[in-house]
Amino acid sequence: MMKYFNLYLMCWLLFSGIATAQSTDAQIASVLATAHQQKSEQPLRDFYEKNEKQLSDYWKAYLLYRKSSMLGIYGSVKDEALRLLGKADIEKAIQLLEKKTDKDAEDWVLLALCEGYALNFVAPNANMYQKAMKISNDLDEALLLDKNNPRYFLVMGIQDMHTPEMYGGGRKTESYFQRAIALFSKAPKDSPVSWGYEDTYQLLVSFYLKKGEKEKAKETANKGATLFPQNEFFQKIL
Repeated sequence: MMKYFNLYLMCWLLFSGIATAQSTDAQIASVLATAHQQKSEQPLRDFYEKNEKQLSDYWKAYLLYRKSSMLGIYGSVKDEALRLLGKADIEKAIQLLEKKTDKDAEDWVLLALCEGYALNFVAPNANMYQKAMKISNDLDEALLLDKNNPRYFLVMGIQDMHTPEMYGGGRKTESYFQRAIALFSKAPKDSPVSWGYEDTYQLLVSFYLKKGEKEKAKETANKGATLFPQNEFFQKIL
């Protein structure tokens, strides 16, 4: 009898953990949408402060990344206080992930994403080669653990997109984002981590616009609008 009880308990713990993770991802997605509507990172900050004790280090780091990037999108570039706040957020996110001793593929991918975004706050040529190599190594670790993680290809696309052309940047951006989209479309709906699908479509549209490929941008925006009808970004492109 005890044997079956223990088995039941293990299964309950497993699935309750997955449900919690799914709920966290969904809650953050909802708060993120609200933040974009309000053009402010405050909803994310409020959610973080309210739930900090219950959140895992992974989700804390993810929220801190989103907070920092929202400040970059909607904060004034002339506001030094906001810039320092964004810098502090992304540095804390990196610290949370770095200290994890049992990193899985998702941890490595998010760490690389945060490290890449942190480059916005460093002086030009400040050990950039070493920082770029660290990001590359983290992504290699992620790939070793999971070759079909759509967020790996999303971050690879972001890295390639922001690499200067003189260093080969932009050549693989489209293929990385397309690979990510293909994997996202096949990902299980009950996956505990699911963020990035909408981001990938937005980034691919932005990439096409940057390259002057307006038809591809509109075609991709149309697909994005179908999948994410509440996203105003796609509507503005169409």
